Amino acid sequence: MGPETLEFAVEVAREAGRLVKAAVGTRRVSPKRTEDHGFDVVTDTDLAAENLIVERLRARYPAYDVFTEETAHEIASEWFWAVDPIDGTKNFASGLPYVSVSIGLLHEGAPELGVIHSVFSDETYAARRGGGATRNGAPISVSAATRLEDSLVVLEGVQIHVKQRRYVRRLHLGTRAVRNFGSAALNIAYMANGTLDGYIDEDLKYYDIAAGAVILEEAGGRMTHCDGSPIWPRRPDYADIDVLASNGGIHGPLLELVAEG
Repeated sequence: MGPETLEFAVEVAREAGRLVKAAVGTRRVSPKRTEDHGFDVVTDTDLAAENLIVERLRARYPAYDVFTEETAHEIASEWFWAVDPIDGTKNFASGLPYVSVSIGLLHEGAPELGVIHSVFSDETYAARRGGGATRNGAPISVSAATRLEDSLVVLEGVQIHVKQRRYVRRLHLGTRAVRNFGSAALNIAYMANGTLDGYIDEDLKYYDIAAGAVILEEAGGRMTHCDGSPIWPRRPDYADIDVLASNGGIHGPLLELVAEG
């Protein structure tokens, strides 16, 4: 897996991003029932973007399986792609511009390459293991924050079980600000860029974080479960994943705060 693979993934993500952006105002939204969390949404554009990405990836790398958000595919190959065609579908369906395309390449369940394309700002975040992280081709790195009081933290996955966590109030009181934006991939990309400092979510999926994991780590950040245990390698599935990601400097304090319950 060389630089040409990353360049190709960037091309595909940007092409899908153009498709998504062109569909604004024409999308048809359908409810999608989930087992645990009531109704989600899916749009025609989700499916069109997924089809485009899957076709491009399979044409170039026919031996690599593809694991996607909208349709299940059996994973048998050593190398495989994890794709979220529109991360932030509810934002997209509502006309909010916090929307991204996420493409990750994994080897035996460990992320080795990631691309996150911010559809409306036309920013593309990319990394491959050992090659550093970039935004539109320029190197990026995480923030230097080491104290929670100096940090901007994102808290998502706001289901009832998360709202009841005691640490939520302390997080609001102990940081510069807490936000909720609705796109896991962009949250991670903006941490890699140094704009955000931390991110906690107890309700993520495999394809939400596969690309962002390598981008964040190559930019100097960390991603673990909320108890500090490693996430990768991990077999692809549709189970909920709890994630605590950060610039690295506030990772310990965030873990301590969450551990208090």
